Amino acid sequence: MRATKIITGATLGVAFCFAMQAQAALITHSVDGVLQNDNFEGDTVGTAPSNWFDAGSGIEAVVRDTVAAREGDQYASFETNNAKMSTVFGDKLGVLTVEFSMNIPSSGSTSDRTRLNIEEGLTGNGFVFQLRWDYTTSELEANLSGNNIGLQFQRDVWQDYKVVVDLDALLASGVQVTLDGVTQTTDKFNTGPTDQVTFWRVNGGSDFYVDAIPEPAGLALIGIGAALIALVRRRAVR
Repeated sequence: MRATKIITGATLGVAFCFAMQAQAALITHSVDGVLQNDNFEGDTVGTAPSNWFDAGSGIEAVVRDTVAAREGDQYASFETNNAKMSTVFGDKLGVLTVEFSMNIPSSGSTSDRTRLNIEEGLTGNGFVFQLRWDYTTSELEANLSGNNIGLQFQRDVWQDYKVVVDLDALLASGVQVTLDGVTQTTDKFNTGPTDQVTFWRVNGGSDFYVDAIPEPAGLALIGIGAALIALVRRRAVR
């Protein structure tokens, strides 16, 4: 009986540690699963995120721990004009999902835009969808025409985003954008596959930070695991 209790406690301990490390995957695909999963905790502060690249701009985001991160201690900071952070994969159709948290300091620009590009970057076919943060209106916009999505962002706080793009759908209503749990549907800019996702601080734009979203299931497991471990220990003492 005592051996059973020890094994149970060890198993719960492993589950507890795993739960503490869980975070949301930033980019997933309906067929191929996780394409990018990064919380920036494994990188050295002051260096470029090791799991991303600069999309040809020559200017990369930088890992920082200056402000409180959304998940863990570190995040990606976009501090220089034209700074980019991209992940590249083979041509994808199906459904692509990008999940992340963003914080835009109020001390930054109020006259330009930050962009998230879902694009066919390697072949030069251009954007499939572009999400834009308009600093003048605090509105989220879609694509080069700047269509207002109907969602308004805030500054100086972490806000959670989920962008779901149906790459097989027609242009109209091919995208769902969720900001802190509120979802709006908008159009794609182009049809066809995508092979790249890029966060971009445009020239004249504002600094901004990107981080992973803590995994809700992981947070729940932490509480459950802690309670079960405490229960096992109490029974072992008896």
